[in-house]
Amino acid sequence: MDNFESIKSHHSGSKACSQSSKHYDAPIVARQKRAKAEAARAAILFAEKQSALERMEAMTRKEAARQKAVMDEEAAIFKTKMNLLQIKKELAIAEAEARVYEMDEAGSQVIEDGLPQLTADYSDRINDYIKQQSQLIDKGNIADVEPDTSTLARLHSSQKQNYLNCLQAHRNLSLLHTTKDKGT
Repeated sequence: MDNFESIKSHHSGSKACSQSSKHYDAPIVARQKRAKAEAARAAILFAEKQSALERMEAMTRKEAARQKAVMDEEAAIFKTKMNLLQIKKELAIAEAEARVYEMDEAGSQVIEDGLPQLTADYSDRINDYIKQQSQLIDKGNIADVEPDTSTLARLHSSQKQNYLNCLQAHRNLSLLHTTKDKGT
């Protein structure tokens, strides 16, 4: 019996020890669970902050891309304007050279400020032509005037077309005057 009581006593002592251990472990387990919960809350808080920062970064990148697109567009417009300005500059230079050449051929001189100075002979020819055209218009004979071939030969293609257009306009005016005269 001694054995039995010793086992029984040992068993009841171990049971008491186990129960007291459980009683002692409960607060530790609770603390561990609270710590895990707090850690999870902190992780959520930081995840939310990280998410907010990532959204801000995305918006910043989006705004930077928009600004870059605007700057690229402005640069393209600027480049186009510069190209157009260069073409206009080249055209102005070519036209100025052509005017000087034409005036040189027509008998004018270029004075220091770059403006043409017509010679007396050339001025007289212009005045004579204007008088002749005015007289023809007054008489109503402009429709009979044909283009001056020597004038046409000296003109460039765009100037020739303008010259012919002017003659046609004079003819139309002449016909208008003739029609009015007949109607009166």
